[in-house]
Amino acid sequence: MLPTETNALAALILAALGIVAPLPDLTGGLFLSIACAFLVMALTPPDRRLAYWLTLGCCLGVSILTAILWTKLVPNWSLQLLMALAGGLSRHFAMGLIEFGHALQEQMRGLPAELKDGLLARLGLGPGKEKDDD
Repeated sequence: MLPTETNALAALILAALGIVAPLPDLTGGLFLSIACAFLVMALTPPDRRLAYWLTLGCCLGVSILTAILWTKLVPNWSLQLLMALAGGLSRHFAMGLIEFGHALQEQMRGLPAELKDGLLARLGLGPGKEKDDD
């Protein structure tokens, strides 16, 4: 592929995502976002591998979302600054997702017994009762 075709393909992909920022601004913002995410991870080291990879995934996702919403929210601010802030906050977002996952797991742990008890109570077959086979 020629460089002009590559640039056209990149512009098409960015337009499909709804990103109107120039490609150099976007790539610079992504690098700054990842750098800020690593800086925050260096200050608060993750205790699990999941937190490390989830932070990087959240960093990229939140940065791209920031690039999409940039012109609608604060068009006078620098895109790289907003993406760097999003990358720095992605560590806390990832930790929130992990805590939400743990809380959801705790809630789901007792759900099968609660569903079974509720279903048996509706059928009139609560604990200690047996169905008559007449």
